[in-house]
Amino acid sequence: MQTLEAALRATAARWWKGHRKYIHSWEACQKFLRLRFIDQSQEVRSKFNGQNSPQEHLKQCYAAWEHVPREEWVHKFVHTLEPIAKNWYTEVELRHGTVSWDDLVDSFMLTFSINEVFPTLDADVRLICDKAVYDQERIEYQTKEQNQEVSAPNLTAPSQILPGQVEG
Repeated sequence: MQTLEAALRATAARWWKGHRKYIHSWEACQKFLRLRFIDQSQEVRSKFNGQNSPQEHLKQCYAAWEHVPREEWVHKFVHTLEPIAKNWYTEVELRHGTVSWDDLVDSFMLTFSINEVFPTLDADVRLICDKAVYDQERIEYQTKEQNQEVSAPNLTAPSQILPGQVEG
């Protein structure tokens, strides 16, 4: 029970820190509290986990919240995210405070749409890295081989030594 109490206190404190600059009256406070803790009827069908399409997730949000004032969307959005994406959201909120919906969408798309825009990016980066490492190892090997050739003594094969010549 103590853990639950500590978690609820931390949640409320984090909520207050993120929203207090937008709350200038008791009515505004009630609006935000209702939005966060009561009005959950406009639910998004599935949560975003970082693997599904960010565009599709945003479409679901737009459809579910079409009757919700747009300035409230940014506060509802965190509740549509699975842990990895929720951590991203929390980091954005802690660094920049609560941002506008448009800024949040831009940041969300830049962060999570890379796999859709460049589906083979990971494979391409690995290929480039492997090639760069392989080329570097090859260059180092060739340089080492050339240095050994330059510093090696010039020995004549025994079959090429004429009678009376001294080897050396």
